[in-house]
Amino acid sequence: MSIRKKYEQKQITHKIINELREQPRTKKDLIKLISNEFNKTTDAARKNVERRLRELKEWGLIEKKGDYFYWYVYSNIFEKHEDYELKLRHSKLLIPGLKYLVDLQDRVLGVYHYTYEDGKPVPLEELEKLKEYAKEHLKTYPDIWNTLEEANEKHKQPQKLIQDLIISINHGTPLLGRCEKCPKVVIKS
Repeated sequence: MSIRKKYEQKQITHKIINELREQPRTKKDLIKLISNEFNKTTDAARKNVERRLRELKEWGLIEKKGDYFYWYVYSNIFEKHEDYELKLRHSKLLIPGLKYLVDLQDRVLGVYHYTYEDGKPVPLEELEKLKEYAKEHLKTYPDIWNTLEEANEKHKQPQKLIQDLIISINHGTPLLGRCEKCPKVVIKS
């Protein structure tokens, strides 16, 4: 294999990794991206993407859930129970940010009634930060993220999706993904 070909393959692998780090993607999304970015036919892009995804999966860097490929840090399989508890506590701390994200009416009216799980009120400046951290996590839920993006364009709010996610957190499922405030936990390999 030529040096040029090896270099292109490394670039394609790097591009796929960066895309999956940003948010989960379908194989179709990645094929379209590689086809456009590297000026390849759809068939050539498909072969490249399938090869890179297979390698990344063998190396334990990605996993597939449904139609989406996820970067390994989006996994919620923890090495120790303490790591699970830490991640769940972090997820629960973001619930006010998730609620604030979809409560457009409250922001317009200037009404802020958000509290932490222990009942303490969340200061407005903290609420803004929690909202941004929650958005980082939501990128790992393609259905919610895409609906949220679409809803923002149409000035609608997807409260039901966020409420379902909050219920899931309250029933013991930590958020997927990561934000800059995420605790460092060990994920099982």
